[in-house]
Amino acid sequence: MTGSIDEETAAACIKAGAADYVLKTHLVRLGPAVRSALEMRSSRAERAAAEAALRASEQRFRALVEHSWDAVALFGPDGAILYGSPATTRILGYDLAEFVGRNALDFIHPEDRDAVVGRLTEAMANPGGRVDVAARVRHKDGSWRYLEGVLTNLLDDPSVGGIVNNYRDATERRSLEQQVIQAQKMEAVGRLAGGVAHDFNNILTAIGGTQTCSWMTCR
Repeated sequence: MTGSIDEETAAACIKAGAADYVLKTHLVRLGPAVRSALEMRSSRAERAAAEAALRASEQRFRALVEHSWDAVALFGPDGAILYGSPATTRILGYDLAEFVGRNALDFIHPEDRDAVVGRLTEAMANPGGRVDVAARVRHKDGSWRYLEGVLTNLLDDPSVGGIVNNYRDATERRSLEQQVIQAQKMEAVGRLAGGVAHDFNNILTAIGGTQTCSWMTCR
């Protein structure tokens, strides 16, 4: 509150953080000016608290994603990769700079591409829903890794605006499963071969017995 103030000084006060100023010749404005200043302070405090909560939430999210053993990828409806978590490098060998911006289908094995497109189409038709997906994906070293993931369509979520893929490397587990299946097949073939051999021996024994009997009868 002042008896006199020029525009330049008033502007400097406002810029320095003053909410308002009241001239002594217009004290009728004192009450409204004080209420306005208090409301502004409350609004600033609420905004600061909201911003702090948002920063804390972002830090928690970043800590969870960046230190997760599984990887997270975000891509648009055209398959363009918009984001890749740090686990991408551990699983597929690519630096994020050479991974983000590519099309996700470029990494998929040709024999699995149609199936992946089908799962993407299903996810696109189901906003907010979850769709399982599995495919062979090319590692940076040229090998193929078998990845399993879950697609979540969050294109309509303004804070995400993409399709989220949470995935993990299941190559070793799949290899072990195939080894078990192959061993079971070999075991089944072995049992079948053993059964056939046993039946064949029985037939030979029966034939041999008949020939001996015929010889003895003739004798």
